[in-house]
Amino acid sequence: MSLLLLAPLLVFPLLSAQTGVAVEGTVVNRVTRQGIPGVSVTLDRGTAGLAYRAVTDSSGAFRFRDVDPGDYRPVFEKHGLSTADDSSRLLHLAADASPIRLRAEMIPWTRIAGRVLDAGGHPVPRVRVTLVPLRVARGTVGTIATTGEDGAFTLSTEAGMYRLLADPYQSDGLRRGELSAPAAPSTEAAPRAWAPTYYPAAADPQAAQPITVSTGADLSGFDVHLQAVPLFHVRGVVLDTRGSPARGLSVKLVPPVANWWEPEEAEVISGDAGVFDFARVRPGEWYVTAEIDRGESSLMGFAAAPVKDADASRVSVRLAEPFTLPGRVEGAKAHDGEGACEATSVSLVSTETSHDTSGEAQENGSLRIPEVYPGRYKVEICGVAAGHYLAAVLLGDRDVLGQEFALAPGSPLLHVVFKADGGGLRGAVDQGEGAAVALVPAEEALLDPLFIATTTAGEGGRYELTNLRPGQYQAFAFDRIGDADALTDPVFIRSLAAWATAVRIEPGLAVTVDLKTVRWPE
Repeated sequence: MSLLLLAPLLVFPLLSAQTGVAVEGTVVNRVTRQGIPGVSVTLDRGTAGLAYRAVTDSSGAFRFRDVDPGDYRPVFEKHGLSTADDSSRLLHLAADASPIRLRAEMIPWTRIAGRVLDAGGHPVPRVRVTLVPLRVARGTVGTIATTGEDGAFTLSTEAGMYRLLADPYQSDGLRRGELSAPAAPSTEAAPRAWAPTYYPAAADPQAAQPITVSTGADLSGFDVHLQAVPLFHVRGVVLDTRGSPARGLSVKLVPPVANWWEPEEAEVISGDAGVFDFARVRPGEWYVTAEIDRGESSLMGFAAAPVKDADASRVSVRLAEPFTLPGRVEGAKAHDGEGACEATSVSLVSTETSHDTSGEAQENGSLRIPEVYPGRYKVEICGVAAGHYLAAVLLGDRDVLGQEFALAPGSPLLHVVFKADGGGLRGAVDQGEGAAVALVPAEEALLDPLFIATTTAGEGGRYELTNLRPGQYQAFAFDRIGDADALTDPVFIRSLAAWATAVRIEPGLAVTVDLKTVRWPE
């Protein structure tokens, strides 16, 4: 969202009986620059539990007459419109403040139309169609529709990059495993079924053709042709912590965590000998999971079950007790700031199944992360003090920052290191006042918001970034940043190679680099 804080209005002094502050402004369409009526405007005080609400009039204007002093976050909402970026500027209202004026910009969603067709080109009704954001951090509001009797659908969504998915298993009125499309052609040797299919005709999400959505456009012709795929079995056994068969347990077949938008595929109950059998399984990189709730903790196990062109048999899921991983945090300081964690938090995120756990650093630097199960993980950190940067995450003697690693009972201590000797980058953007400057790590494993720095060039195009982790980077200057999450996408960053300026950040030193502005790629 583009939110401008204008100069205070020149008005007559408030009456002495009035203790609050007047806040008024307008909401305009970023494309047409016209005022937008019917926008819900909220001044939200967050944890204080206080909020003021208004609705814009026919000219897009709104007014709050008597707002208590404090810090508020303006929120602007109307169906079919979104704010121009992902943040709202925190608004501080002092008790003696003059009336405040705000100006907010909103952008219209794009309409995408198409049809879902079977192999014969016939329309398939009642199929759920979803625009899946290409990057997990993007919102999904306004991205689901159901095909009509003619197989047609229309979606409205925000600007961004998406996959378009037609899933006949997620149709209205159907249970998972049932299909709304006509039966797929099969043989006795190889039964087949329609697969969830990505535009234009891909059963594998990695083969989907990305769709770039710009602001306020009307796009059509996005027909999805359902694909028929062979079906196989996934069979195996669930074992308890002693290695004995575990009967009567709920066993689930789930997609890999990389396909975060896909639901659980199927669920069965393990038999007398702990055996399970999933029939009619599509090719894919599946996982089988089982769990027993024991109140304060659970036994959990999972195993990979890849299916390509044959049944996956002898899949063994071994239940395990959770354990606590000890650690310590070095160099963490008390910190504050918008959106920061209350204390430095270290999270372990499974790369195999939907499980994560975290712990907070104590004042003495000690760290304990509970509910860890054997498996492979990555580390995520929340809460970095001003003037510091995350230097390393050590598992024993190995730096696993940005890496995937295995954990089991008896794993070495996790050592998180912060330092305060960061470097800096400054310079000027050619005719770039208001340009967006981005500094991105050259090492793809470090494409994380913790290590990506952005700022806006000021007067004369000058900019400065501080507290940077030493290392090799790529610097860019854009007319705007249309999707901040794109800066964490290795494929997207590779596509910008021709515009990149290589930068080496050294501890405690400021590097000077001048940049030229390029257009943000749609």
